[in-house]
Amino acid sequence: MEIEIKELRSKTDEELRTMLKELREKTRVFNFGLAEKKLRNVGEISQTKRAIARILTLLRQRTSEGKPEEQTPLREKALEGRALLRKKTSEGQAILNKKHDKK
Repeated sequence: MEIEIKELRSKTDEELRTMLKELREKTRVFNFGLAEKKLRNVGEISQTKRAIARILTLLRQRTSEGKPEEQTPLREKALEGRALLRKKTSEGQAILNKKHDKK
């Protein structure tokens, strides 16, 4: 059961959530079948997991579309701090000392 991303994008959030529940149940059944050695096609497990991942990714993308990116300035600040630490300048060393003093 290979689900294309185009098919998923055309569905509503509610439809995706119901598909997600069904696929998780299917994964649970597959795991029991595998444990009991009744499952014939083991590849179905990985296909189902991929479909679950696609649905979750799509749902997360849809929820984050309406929100402004708040993490960009924090990420830049973190990268600047790492650059200072890598340079091992006196300022970078001071930052390191502050971090270790807090512990």
